[in-house]
Amino acid sequence: MLFRFVLLAFCVIHPYLAIASTVALSANSGEFNAKSLGSPAMQGTLPASFRITHFDSSGAWPAAAYVGFFQGPNRNESVQFFIVRNKVSDAHLVAGYRVIEAGKEVKVASVGTLLPTEMAHVTITIDHGLAKIFLPNREPVVLKTKLGDVSPYISVSSGTAEFEIAP
Repeated sequence: MLFRFVLLAFCVIHPYLAIASTVALSANSGEFNAKSLGSPAMQGTLPASFRITHFDSSGAWPAAAYVGFFQGPNRNESVQFFIVRNKVSDAHLVAGYRVIEAGKEVKVASVGTLLPTEMAHVTITIDHGLAKIFLPNREPVVLKTKLGDVSPYISVSSGTAEFEIAP
């Protein structure tokens, strides 16, 4: 009986650990690979921890991993948080966010750097186009977008990334 109580308490206190899923995505050099994580809705929350586990930067695009929300049939309308190794010689990854409208970056900003093996931790929420990016020990980034019904997704370019996604 005590074991059941302790197990139940652990699951209530740490639901992310109890039901998080891990997904690995790979893309060849100069290519993208994306995975939708849900159906379109006007509101959503995407808590994620992710890292790049393999870099294949010999092509046109650098190795990067993304989490975010997109509208429509592709990611040409989206808000994303990303980590990227801009140059093969870089000893760090750049972490940042961007808003894409009609396939073009309309807002992009760096928020810091990570070691190449380090996990990025982020929660992105969206509510009728108002996106908020929550990072550990920082004020949230608030972005007004033109997005309507959006789907959560993860993506990788020129490498392999591992994503831990909480529901």
